[in-house]
Amino acid sequence: MAPAPNDAFADGLEPPDFALVAKRERLFAAFVAEVGERGYADTAVAHVLRRAGMSRKTFYELFENREDCFLQAYDAALLRARMLVGAAYHEGGRWRSLRERVESGLRAFLNCCAAEPAFARMCVVEVLAAGPRARERRDAAILEFARFIEFPREEARGDSAPSLVSEAIAGGIYGILYSRIARGETEQLPELLGELMDAGLGQLVDRDEEE
Repeated sequence: MAPAPNDAFADGLEPPDFALVAKRERLFAAFVAEVGERGYADTAVAHVLRRAGMSRKTFYELFENREDCFLQAYDAALLRARMLVGAAYHEGGRWRSLRERVESGLRAFLNCCAAEPAFARMCVVEVLAAGPRARERRDAAILEFARFIEFPREEARGDSAPSLVSEAIAGGIYGILYSRIARGETEQLPELLGELMDAGLGQLVDRDEEE
């Protein structure tokens, strides 16, 4: 008897091309590494291909151009960061205080940046050099972080922090991370956790728990 087909494929969906997925991931890794070392402005497609050991033909089968590769790599990096932060926030369930959950999420992000400085430089610093579409993604990421700040308030009180407050906190934290990463101090980012919480983020959450 022939094996039963995968349900998704039986419904008419195309199976993923794992070879292309692997090539894309390899090019992403090479791109992130090159941008981390050279900066976006000085990273050419040739640099990425040399590091990845792949052909120009393969690159243009997957990406329209250098900007498209950056945008896709940036989106993939943010998705990964989002999953790490979300898992840390929800770990242990609702028995933890709001402050503990927010602090865990921020710790996960800072640890990720410290462990992968090229990833951090691409997502926080070089995104500003990659053109208007990249900057739009950066702005959307800051707003997403602002919503992350608002989320505990929604849980606790059924409302959200004023947009200006959450955006100011998110933008302030981004600015601090930018300056540290630009100075090559990425590995020290986890040491900022306590100060970042005390500077506004934790106080906002603490006030909600007291009310």
